[in-house]
Amino acid sequence: MNPAKVKRDQLQYLTDLPNVGEAVADDLLKLGINKPQDLIGRDAYAMYYELCELTGTQHDPCMIDVFLSLTDFMQGNEAKPWWKYSEQRKAYLQRVSVTDKHHLTGRIYCLLFNDYETLDLMGPVEFLHRLPDVTLHYVSQQGGLIRSRQGFYTETKPLPDLGENSVLLIPGGQGTRTLVNDAEFISMLKTRVKQTALCLTVCTGSALLAATGELNGLRATSNKRAFEWVRSVNPNVQWQPVARWVKDGKFYTSSGVSAGMDMALGFISDYYGVEQAQLIAEQTEYHWISDPNEDHFAGIYGY
Repeated sequence: MNPAKVKRDQLQYLTDLPNVGEAVADDLLKLGINKPQDLIGRDAYAMYYELCELTGTQHDPCMIDVFLSLTDFMQGNEAKPWWKYSEQRKAYLQRVSVTDKHHLTGRIYCLLFNDYETLDLMGPVEFLHRLPDVTLHYVSQQGGLIRSRQGFYTETKPLPDLGENSVLLIPGGQGTRTLVNDAEFISMLKTRVKQTALCLTVCTGSALLAATGELNGLRATSNKRAFEWVRSVNPNVQWQPVARWVKDGKFYTSSGVSAGMDMALGFISDYYGVEQAQLIAEQTEYHWISDPNEDHFAGIYGY
């Protein structure tokens, strides 16, 4: 059988649906929807997030309206123009979106430096890039090519002035040992941290944040294997030795490496809704430790 003809036939079946042109039909095929009946039981929001993941592109949220119209139609309801669903979609995003609910811009800046720990960045990013209306920016102090401890290279832009409604993510890793003593870097970081609405650190990234003084008097945690070193960077922080992650004020700090993934889902739960966090965990087949106080590793290191 000619694959091209099969695809043409499938596109024809799908373009017979209301609100479906050839481009949308092609997106439906990417989702494994080859005929209208395949839409039965599908969730419009999950379809949108899956499409963004498959294509590596943050699609226009209006695509959700189209998917809502299709799933509604396949439930036997009257066909309505896709734009009739925009209020329903906006109401959903208002419940779960950091942009609408908490007046943030949806811009997340990932601050990289040489010898950062790869999973400290990639773990949270795997979850964060699935969020609606969010853009991720990879930045460093001067911009340019940054190498992780494990040898991954990322092209970065210079860290700009941050809008008061932005989010800053700081990984940890061996590179933090040098940077805590880099007065120019710490001064720059202090300025940017003051500008941002929220700041998330993973592992020893909290040592960099602590060095700015912005954590003074606040609760925070870090990698248990490096905990005493991190505590020595700034004893004026209320360091929590038994915690998967800690939220205090506008700061989220996590324990070591993989704990950043649990913290990221905790952040998503706080600002996008627990349903969104659970959906992303399911999509990535990740067992989320949703209790920030559940720390299986503190005891290993004597805490």
